Amino acid sequence: MNRTDVLHGNYTLTPHAQRAAQQRGITLQTVQCVLYNADVRNHRGEGKMSFAISKKKMRQLQTQGYSTKTLERVHAVVVLVEPLNKKVVSVWHSFKKSSRRDYKQDNTFSAR
Repeated sequence: MNRTDVLHGNYTLTPHAQRAAQQRGITLQTVQCVLYNADVRNHRGEGKMSFAISKKKMRQLQTQGYSTKTLERVHAVVVLVEPLNKKVVSVWHSFKKSSRRDYKQDNTFSAR
């Protein structure tokens, strides 16, 4: 494990998360920003949780002085974590219509 693999709250990236982030063009700083500022947290099953930033929170971050470039990078990024093991399992962009469940606050897809 590299020193740069340790994120906010002592989360570490799994090899899969590192590969997924690299393939999708998501930087370590973007993952850290999502973990630090996430206001959408959903249970995804098997002890995992997804973290994302809502549009409302994005507007608040803009008024707090975050740069437009940073906000564009964290927009629609979802980070999947195992809270008990403090590991980031995967990261992805939530641009597709089918990924709306990443922002829902009711039953998760895995619970259906």
